[in-house]
Amino acid sequence: MQRYGDRVRITAQLLYGPTDKHIWAQSYDRSLRDVLALQNEVASEIAQEIDITLTPQEKIRLATVRPVNPEAHEAYLKGRYYLAPRRGQRDLKMALDYFQRAIQMDPNFALAYASLAETYNAMNTFYLPPLEAGPKAKAAAMKALELDGTLPLAHASLGRVHLFYDWDWPGAEQEFLRSLELNPNLPEAHLGYSQYLASIGRFDKAIEQARIAFALDPLSVNARFVALSTTFHVTRRYQETLQECRKVKELPPNFTEPFGEEAFVYARLGQFQEAAQAAEAASRSDDPTTVALAAEVLAESGNTKEARKLLRELLAATHEKFVCGNNISTVFGALGEVDTAFYWLREGVKQRSL
Repeated sequence: MQRYGDRVRITAQLLYGPTDKHIWAQSYDRSLRDVLALQNEVASEIAQEIDITLTPQEKIRLATVRPVNPEAHEAYLKGRYYLAPRRGQRDLKMALDYFQRAIQMDPNFALAYASLAETYNAMNTFYLPPLEAGPKAKAAAMKALELDGTLPLAHASLGRVHLFYDWDWPGAEQEFLRSLELNPNLPEAHLGYSQYLASIGRFDKAIEQARIAFALDPLSVNARFVALSTTFHVTRRYQETLQECRKVKELPPNFTEPFGEEAFVYARLGQFQEAAQAAEAASRSDDPTTVALAAEVLAESGNTKEARKLLRELLAATHEKFVCGNNISTVFGALGEVDTAFYWLREGVKQRSL
C-alpha cells in the first residue's frame, strides 16, 4: 500500500503458499476520499479469486461505502493506533482526542463514532466514572448505528454498554450476536460476547469466545488478559490464570495488571511470598483497580502496614480522580473492617462500577 499526495495505491498479490506459485495480481489507484470503497473492492476481488461465496449481507456491506474525508480518516486511524492494544490512561485519552477530531471533520463518520464508544467503554471505571463514561459510550454507539445500522463494531460497542453500564443482559446478548452475524471475524465482538457469557456463568463458552478473539488478534492484551485470565480466575482455575498472566507480560506494551492478578492467585494458593512480590509490582500501577488488588493481597498476606498505606493513597486519590468503590471495599474487607467494606460496596453500586 502506497500513499502519495491525495492518492492511494494498493497492490494485491495472491500466491499459493506450498509452492509459492503466483496466481493473481492487481493494482488499484484511488483518491483518499474513496479509500474505504477501495478496501472493499480489493476484498471482493480476492474473495472471488479464491472462490469464496459472499453472503447477501456481506455483498451489501462491501457495496455500501460512502466517500470519507481524508483528514478525518487519518485522525481515525491514529485513534485506532492508540486504542488497539490495552494501554494506559494517556493512550486512551489520545485515542479519544483523535476520534473526536475525526468526527469534527466528518460528522457522518460512523466508524469514528463506534470507535469513540469503544474508547469510553475502555475507560469506564478504570479512568472515568461509569456515570460519565457509560452515557457517552451509549450516545456514540447509537449515533454510529443511526448512520450505519449494519456496522458490526457499533453493535459490539453498544453490547458492552448494555453489559457493563445498563446491566441489561438480554440487550447485551442481542447486540453481540448481531455484531457477530454481521462480521464473524470481529475480535471486539467475540471479546464482548465472552465477557457476557462469563457474567451469566457460561464459563466454558466464555473461554471459547476469548480464544477466538485472541486467534483473530494475537496481539490483543484484552483477549488474553481481560477475557481469558479473568475467566480462569472466577472459575478458580488458578494455574491456567498464572499461565495466561505470564503470556500477557510477553505482549507489548508493558503494563502492571497481570501482576495484580498474579498476586491474587498466589494468595489463593497460599504462596504468600510470591503474592507479596507480585503485589509490590502491581502497587506501582497508575490504575486504581490494580493498586486496590495489591493492597487486598498484602492484607491477606499479613502485611497490613503496607496494605493500609496503599489504602490511604487510594482514599486520597478519590478527591482527584475516580476510584471504584468496589475496589476500596475489597481492601477494607481483607483488613477485617466489614462494616466499612459494605459502605464502599454500596457506593460502588451507586457508581454503577464494574
